[in-house]
Amino acid sequence: MYDKLTIIPAEQQATRINFPWQLTISTSSELRKVYLHSHDFYELYFFLSGNARYIVENGNYSLRPGDLLLIPPHRLHQLDVLSSGERYSRIVLWINPTLVDSLGEGEINLSSCFDICDERKNYLLRDSKISNRIKNTLERIESVQRSTPFGSQVEIKCLITSVLLDLARFLKEDKNSLLRPEGNQMINNVLTYIDNHLKEDLTLEKLAKMNYVSKYYLAHLFKDNTKVSLHQFITKKRLALSKSYLDLGLSAKQICQEVGIEDYCHFLKSFKKEYGITPKQYLKQVKDSKFTL
Repeated sequence: MYDKLTIIPAEQQATRINFPWQLTISTSSELRKVYLHSHDFYELYFFLSGNARYIVENGNYSLRPGDLLLIPPHRLHQLDVLSSGERYSRIVLWINPTLVDSLGEGEINLSSCFDICDERKNYLLRDSKISNRIKNTLERIESVQRSTPFGSQVEIKCLITSVLLDLARFLKEDKNSLLRPEGNQMINNVLTYIDNHLKEDLTLEKLAKMNYVSKYYLAHLFKDNTKVSLHQFITKKRLALSKSYLDLGLSAKQICQEVGIEDYCHFLKSFKKEYGITPKQYLKQVKDSKFTL
């Protein structure tokens, strides 16, 4: 386990965890910068205090204490801590997809709370009642994880099931508690277009022309809103999607066609640069993570 004051580097966040779950509670005034990234597990992020915003795919959210972010696998996201004398504090629960699949029974899909967020493209839940319940359960998980009493593994699985079920029930009944992201409307339109046309040729010139602005203006506005260049964002989106296709068993060459990367060698080089491993090594991680629960 990581020390409770550690902020996990992005390159570690981008890998698949080979254990069922990990929960960390962090409080710090000195944070390492976390870049826009994605990973292969579910993340439940609970904001406790500080002055920060969170960028998720199609927009950003100014955080308030008690906010919950539900981030599915392969979705780009980034913490942006704003300058402030207030200490930053949060709880994060990472959950391996293998565990989520195993906890559901029959037609009960415990990933549905994340699926609802994905369908609406809104990833932040703000409601004091559900927030307090989830916070109490997360703190109980941390307590059991730290003290490891008899049956702790079984109890934590039950508590994680409770969290996922509680969130799913709440969101199925009250989807209005999911907040729309902030951000510039033009950039939101560009991000939506990228989502729907990722296989196509997406150039700065093309997107600028579609929005009747110069490419220099769009480039500046895009980076100001997302903290990365348009080219970097599209590459990260394509590489994150490529991992989904690797999970489905497609070959690297097939994946290039599906995600809009024409050159196979460029795909391999970009994948290794982004994740620190090759697609073949990634598949081994996937295999190793399918542990027996």
